[in-house]
Amino acid sequence: FYLIVSGTVAITDGDGNVQEVTGPYLFQSKPGTKRAVLALTDTLCMTFHALVAATVEDAEAELVEPEPDSMYAPGNLIKHDAQEMLT
Repeated sequence: FYLIVSGTVAITDGDGNVQEVTGPYLFQSKPGTKRAVLALTDTLCMTFHALVAATVEDAEAELVEPEPDSMYAPGNLIKHDAQEMLT
């Protein structure tokens, strides 16, 4: 589930269509859906995921899909080789 707790956002629906939504607003987000969200006002959003993991590390392994070209690892940590490029 994806919850817009407060504020207004422009959000894609997974098919490329853009919708303006003001919170509180809850909707179901299908697994694997890639979406973009643009906060139009100060906004608080939350996602909810069903897990079998018992630790944060196991939850990351269950939820996060590898992005080899991304500069960031899970937890918004800069990957080692990306850090070297920045220095």
